[in-house]
Amino acid sequence: MISNRFSVLIVLTACFNHGLDGSTLSFDNGNFHVSWRYEKDHDELHFELNVKTDGWVGFGFTFTPKKMNNYDVIIGGKTQAGTPYLNDFFTVGLTTPVLDFKQSYMLDMASKQDGITTLHFHRPRITSDSEDIQFNMTTSVFILWAYNKIDDARDPSSFSKHSRKGYSSEPHRIVVEAIPTVDVSSQDSTKVTTFHLSTPPLATLKPAKALGFQLNLSTMTIAIAFTLNLFVQLVLK
Repeated sequence: MISNRFSVLIVLTACFNHGLDGSTLSFDNGNFHVSWRYEKDHDELHFELNVKTDGWVGFGFTFTPKKMNNYDVIIGGKTQAGTPYLNDFFTVGLTTPVLDFKQSYMLDMASKQDGITTLHFHRPRITSDSEDIQFNMTTSVFILWAYNKIDDARDPSSFSKHSRKGYSSEPHRIVVEAIPTVDVSSQDSTKVTTFHLSTPPLATLKPAKALGFQLNLSTMTIAIAFTLNLFVQLVLK
């Protein structure tokens, strides 16, 4: 039993060290970084790219990464004259991407500094465009990346081929909601104990196999948080 002179404030926080408070991946030996988050209130996906190049940057998704079939991609950058741009494309094979009739991706910011090109952009989770991939909570896709040292892609009908390209080694979920913070407190608390329950970036979480079961780390975090929450409520009674 806890003395009346003391009460306990226990704050259970699920801490995620992700870019944009979402998920982060790095490609090409750290030359290409992508972060994203899902904004439930607006039902939008927000992205940030940081790429070591002064040229154009490409990014996108696919279910089948080989042979450039059915890629949902953007190409963007900032010209030497300082004009930002971003265009929405789809691919039909090993040829120049085709400009999408419906431009579903919207540029929020483009910058170029110290050899790093940065793009911030967003799109609706559901675009109602047959040439875009539509996302739900279980959709997993391969992530595509590319860039060029030359920034000549403002004209979507004619630009140089990528100098570097690739795709993720495995599919990733794009729509991921953060675990809510649980706060159990007393108004006259004089002692504070904080527990930080940390997980690696959601994009890198892999199931752990034991005794024939598959346990997802984010699910384990939720279970631990609620167990501690119940314990605290019993103690504070």
